[in-house]
Amino acid sequence: MIHDIVRANPDRSIGIIHIAWDSNCSTEHVYEVPPNVRWVYPVFLSMNDHVDDFKLASASSLALGPAGRRQLSDEVFAALDALTAGDTGPVWQLYRQWRGRSCPR
Repeated sequence: MIHDIVRANPDRSIGIIHIAWDSNCSTEHVYEVPPNVRWVYPVFLSMNDHVDDFKLASASSLALGPAGRRQLSDEVFAALDALTAGDTGPVWQLYRQWRGRSCPR
């Protein structure tokens, strides 16, 4: 359907945001990319593709020093791993620890 819309509007420049679960998904185009498509930008939803970005976020974004930020990011990812294994305890512990705190803007 999108392919039909793009091809029906050859006078328009088009950019496509490709939403996929993770970077292991196929990036092979199913359809020929028409010449009016200027770019295709993949967006990955899986946290596995964003671990480094999360861990390298500015320490000031949570009012934590570098060591505190690193500890928090390790705790968050450990809690997510535990959650996928069926253990909700670490997620609730983080919730109780951070409930009511606000992040600076």
